[in-house]
Amino acid sequence: MRVAKPEISIVLPTYNRSALLSSVIHSITSQLHADFEVVVVDDGSTDNTEEMVAALQSQDPRLRYIKLLQNCGIGFARQAGIQASLATKYIAQADSDDLWIPGRLECQVSILEEHPEIDILFGNYLNIDPVQGIQGTGFALSKAGFDLMSSRQLGEDLFLVEGGLDVGVLVVNFVAPPTTLIRKETFSKIGGFDVRLRAAEDVEFFFRAAVKGITFAYLDSPLIERRVTSDRSTTGNDRYNLHRLQALDICWQTCLEAGRNDLLGPIRQAKLKSFRRLIASYGAQSRRREACRVFSDSLKVSFSPRTALLFLASLLGPRGVAALRTTRMRVVRIGT
Repeated sequence: MRVAKPEISIVLPTYNRSALLSSVIHSITSQLHADFEVVVVDDGSTDNTEEMVAALQSQDPRLRYIKLLQNCGIGFARQAGIQASLATKYIAQADSDDLWIPGRLECQVSILEEHPEIDILFGNYLNIDPVQGIQGTGFALSKAGFDLMSSRQLGEDLFLVEGGLDVGVLVVNFVAPPTTLIRKETFSKIGGFDVRLRAAEDVEFFFRAAVKGITFAYLDSPLIERRVTSDRSTTGNDRYNLHRLQALDICWQTCLEAGRNDLLGPIRQAKLKSFRRLIASYGAQSRRREACRVFSDSLKVSFSPRTALLFLASLLGPRGVAALRTTRMRVVRIGT
């Protein structure tokens, strides 16, 4: 029978992932720590997600199902699950295409029980690319951001973050939501995921948590197997960077409210990086009007010679962008 007030709520947003969802849920419900519920938030799916979850519910009453009438985006779905959670102590996040490694939940719970000073515990993860048949750890692949943190070892594979996480996640976000276990009161202190964000909601949330003094720790060992695809669509990447810019605007406001003007520079650089990605993408698609608009928006943040050069190359279309990339690669080779 389902526990009326479980210790942990695991929030699992999903959208048209019925083919993957069964194995993901099984990897969660097979965890050794059994005092939890799984809150499946169906973000307006049009496939057979509802029927599939109903079949699983008949076998495991720890599953709860919430149906959103339309697709509202990952930020809204995560927050809807948190608000509906019955947990007394902890909230965990899950994604509908990531498999949990056996024993990870029991391990994380025992650490938070032993270390009451830790508010958010996250971990490493395996990035598996079925297209290219390769894999690597998330911390290694996000090294540019991860290395900006300072930390102190507390135990085997366990490290307390002492600084730098706020700047680090702006460079490359290494805090994967489906590896996190978060004390429930943390959400009361800083708020939840921003419901306006359809992407990059994790960057904004973890940045805000760090700015507001929430204590992080991490496990160096992988906690999930994360499926990624190297053939992601250009359109999808464009949408992500547009939403990332929206998230960075919110981060900027958070800094102003907290009096953290020292973080405005890193936010500015992160925004310019997203602008450059959009300009390069639009140039490669011969979408010159969009490239002009994005470059104009970038000037409102700061003039960057690198961004301006990329914009000029984008006006030449795919060949211009490709030529600039080739030149940059040659410079890197000469430098090494």
